[in-house]
Amino acid sequence: MEWSAIYISLKLAFLTALILLVVCLPLVWLASRRRWMRLGLDILAILPLILPPTVLGYYIIYYLSPNSALGEFLQSNFGWSPVFSFGGILLATVIYSFPFMIRALIDGWKSIPENAFNLIKLNSFSLKQKVKYIFLPYLKPFMLSGFIMSFAHAMGAFGVILMVGGNMPETRTASVAIYDSMMLMDYDTANMYALILLALSVSLVVIVKLIQYRNND
Repeated sequence: MEWSAIYISLKLAFLTALILLVVCLPLVWLASRRRWMRLGLDILAILPLILPPTVLGYYIIYYLSPNSALGEFLQSNFGWSPVFSFGGILLATVIYSFPFMIRALIDGWKSIPENAFNLIKLNSFSLKQKVKYIFLPYLKPFMLSGFIMSFAHAMGAFGVILMVGGNMPETRTASVAIYDSMMLMDYDTANMYALILLALSVSLVVIVKLIQYRNND
């Protein structure tokens, strides 16, 4: 068994969850102030869940490959192409796992009581005070749940990674390694990868549930 595949999976999942947390927090804040953005976020929160991963992978390849205008621009000016690269599968898993982070943060925002917003208005809090005394205490458990669920979802991604990243050393995740092992009828190796992913998945789900139960209490 190649431990590099496990490392790439963990690295990919962590960076995916981190990027989503940084991107989704301001999006949820903006959506709370603009109704049309709330509708847009609701649509984006559902679309990756029902869209086949192969469709997402196809469009990333189609629009960002060196043969496309945008892909050629990225290649010429930055020397980077998302196709068959770690950056490419990172972009794919960020889009693919977006619903898990955005839904958690939307639920967190809805959990903030109306009197907390009235307190902000009455005391003219600065942005730092709003974050420290109002938003962070309420959103923290939802941020953690969103991070864990996004992490777990990215760990198990397969179709979109295989399409965008292929089977290169820098894009060979544990899920791709399972597929390879199965094709070679190496069931022992496939079982080892599968057991590791299963143990991680169960552990992460248990942690999320504990956070939710604690938050509800």
